[in-house]
Amino acid sequence: MLKKLWLFLLSMAPGLFLLGYNIGTGSVTSMASAGADYGMGLFWTLIISALFTYVMIVAVTRLTIASGDTLLTGMRKIWGQPVALAACIMLVGSDIFGMMGVMGIIGDVLQEWTKQWLPGGVGIAPIVSIPILMIALGMLFWVGKHSFFEKILVVMVVSMAAGFLISLIFTVPSPGEIVKGLVPMIPEGAGGKMLIGGMVGTTLCAAVIAVRPILVSEAGWKPSQMKEAGKDTLFSVVMMVVLSGAVMACAAGTLHARGLHITKAIDMVATLEPLGKMATSVFVFGILGAGLSSVF
Repeated sequence: MLKKLWLFLLSMAPGLFLLGYNIGTGSVTSMASAGADYGMGLFWTLIISALFTYVMIVAVTRLTIASGDTLLTGMRKIWGQPVALAACIMLVGSDIFGMMGVMGIIGDVLQEWTKQWLPGGVGIAPIVSIPILMIALGMLFWVGKHSFFEKILVVMVVSMAAGFLISLIFTVPSPGEIVKGLVPMIPEGAGGKMLIGGMVGTTLCAAVIAVRPILVSEAGWKPSQMKEAGKDTLFSVVMMVVLSGAVMACAAGTLHARGLHITKAIDMVATLEPLGKMATSVFVFGILGAGLSSVF
C-alpha cells in the first residue's frame, strides 16, 4: 500500500513541484490573514484564483508538449532575445529576493517554535538555523540528480500537506461556513481589497507559469501524454485549493473566532499555543515544508 502511494506521488512529481513552488510562506501568510480577518468569507477568491491557474498551466503545458519549447524559449523566438532576457532577469531577481524573505520567515518561525521546547524559553536564533538549512539544501543539490531532487521534493511537499491537514483537525470550521465562503463578497476598505490581491498573487504566480514548461520539458512528455499531463495539472491545482483552504480554515477556527489578526506567518504559531505544543508543532511542520519546498 505504502509502495503504491509512493509510486503514485513520484508519478505526480511535476505537479508536486508546482505545488511546492506555489505554496510558500507568502501564501501561508495571505491565507491565514484572510481566515483571521474574514473567516471563510474569502474562500471564493481561492477557488477562482485556482481555476485561472489551472487554465494557464494547461495552456503552457500543451504549448511545450506541442512545440517542444519552454515559455522563455518561445518568447525568444517570437519577440527576440531582449524580451526573453528581460523576463528571465525579472524571474530570477524575484526568486532571489523571495528566497531571502522565505528563509527569514523560516528562521523566525523556528525560533518561536523552539522557545516552547528549549529550557529558559530561548529559541534557536535565525543566525544559527538559516545557515544550517542553507548548507543542507546546498548539499542536496551537490550530490543529487533530477530524479533525486524530485524524491526530496515529494517528501517536503507531503510534509507540508500533512502539517496543514492535521492542523485542520484541531480547528475544523463548520460546513455551513465553508459553503458561505463560496459566495463572492468584497470586504469594505482598502485592506480587504489588498488582501484579495495578495491571495490572487500568491496563487496565480507568474514564476509558476514560467517554471511549469521547464518541468514538462525535463519530463520529456510527448503529445500522446497530454492526458497524463492533464491529470498531473488537475492534481496539483486541487491540492493547492485543499492546502491553502486548510490554512485559511485553521486561522478562521482559532483567530477569527477570537477577533485576532495577524500580519505574518509567525503570528499564527504564537496564537496556536493555547491548543497545545502538538498543534503548534504540526503547523510549524507545514510552514517548514512550504518554505523549504519553495526554496528547493
